[in-house]
Amino acid sequence: MNAFYDKDILTSLNGKRIVIDTNILAICSTDNNLITTFDHLFANCYLMLDPIVKLEFLKGAQTESLFQKKKNFLEFRGFYEMPDHQQIYKEVQENALNIARIYSHHKHPEIKLGDILIISRLMIYPNYYLLTLDKDDFTTMLFNRIGIISFEHRTLNKPSESLELNHACIIKFDSVKYNSCLKKINK
Repeated sequence: MNAFYDKDILTSLNGKRIVIDTNILAICSTDNNLITTFDHLFANCYLMLDPIVKLEFLKGAQTESLFQKKKNFLEFRGFYEMPDHQQIYKEVQENALNIARIYSHHKHPEIKLGDILIISRLMIYPNYYLLTLDKDDFTTMLFNRIGIISFEHRTLNKPSESLELNHACIIKFDSVKYNSCLKKINK
């Protein structure tokens, strides 16, 4: 499995916490070669699992068998679960309203609730990063792009066909950008 990336960027992430988005989990769970590649690339990082990402990942299971496979994948991979308790929930809820307002103000009201909640939780953890394929909802309006990893993988639907190329962004929430966006709304 080929992956193309800047070694210096990955080295700079050693010891950091990286939240894995649902789209990355979905691809990795169906391609053993790709998960091996990600294990290698992020061997010195803490791969974090947001409760919303976990819910999004598991909700797509149409059978009990698939649900168990997905659940086992999460447990076997040993992702670190992000804290989730009442105080965090309150903060996430407060942040979510402002995030939704910002996205609506910027003509992007169709952002999914799950993405709003993920962004809201990332606000609470300013030193966490996000690894995602979603460039439309996790934009540089509120995030700094740290790096991009291009990788090839086989698709679940057509495993015998040629490899598909994807580009995952490593991003970090930027509170200065957030405050600037919020200030423009409140004028």
